[in-house]
Amino acid sequence: MFSGKRKKPTIIFNWCTRCNIINCLSGLKMSEDKRYFESDDHVKLYISARPTLPTAVITTVKKYLMEKRSCLGDPTFVVDVACGSGQSSVPLTAEFDSVLGTDISPGQIEQANLSSHPSNIRFQVGSAEIIPVEDGSVDAVFCCMALHWLNHDKFFAEVQRVLKKNGVLAIVGYKDAGAEAPLGVSQEIRDKFMAAQEQFLQDIYPFFDPAVELCLKEYKDIHPLPGFADTAYITTGLTGERKMPAQIQFENMLTTSAYQIFKNKDEANALRVSEALKSRFLECFPSLETEAVFQHSTVLVLGRKS
Repeated sequence: MFSGKRKKPTIIFNWCTRCNIINCLSGLKMSEDKRYFESDDHVKLYISARPTLPTAVITTVKKYLMEKRSCLGDPTFVVDVACGSGQSSVPLTAEFDSVLGTDISPGQIEQANLSSHPSNIRFQVGSAEIIPVEDGSVDAVFCCMALHWLNHDKFFAEVQRVLKKNGVLAIVGYKDAGAEAPLGVSQEIRDKFMAAQEQFLQDIYPFFDPAVELCLKEYKDIHPLPGFADTAYITTGLTGERKMPAQIQFENMLTTSAYQIFKNKDEANALRVSEALKSRFLECFPSLETEAVFQHSTVLVLGRKS
């Protein structure tokens, strides 16, 4: 259990915090139902607040793919599984010729289809363990912030089925449980803002599904990817930045599955915790409408079908 005391951090979710949460989760039975992102309110919050996939991730995956792709001039086709409302899918259109985004949630896919997006992408409802494409037809499968919710054996077997020879599986995870660091502010403000997010995560930790342990450990436990060749685990140089009001990052923290579970079970106390986060943010900025550049960092796990 957490002691309730908090050291002044320079980054959110330091190793001590992460280990405390993991230790609490390790003795619990995993939930059979991982569909935490389907209520209308949650879908709308997800769309407005979640970050998009950093360009550095996409270019890294494409370079890795092209190293052993036999037909360099052929159009590229990639699938983004568990795509939500398309935050990770749409950026793929800049580097790949055709993109399919699938998600188990009809509400997420409805919003993805309603949003403005390029013509070389389509969305449809589908499970990551049953990808709706032909055998050997896909150059790369992306799975962003979702592997911990999946049946790994079924998913890896399905990816092997759909990938072309030398096709790529790319597993992406956001570091620090969704926390983002404000840039262009004093170190004192940055530390205070990060500490606010860490406290929020500690407050909601009892409601994390045990499956989230894999994500909190930054997907280290699935490297090297079983059954794949040329595996790689990349933790540096994969950051994204977005200029936005602090309100958006406040809402981003509320998209966390643990907070949504907390809110469904005990709305009054969940709202108390979210108001505490808002108050701490207001100690860093004069208003939640104050704009700043926020940075998020990712990890990338790669493997190739041999």
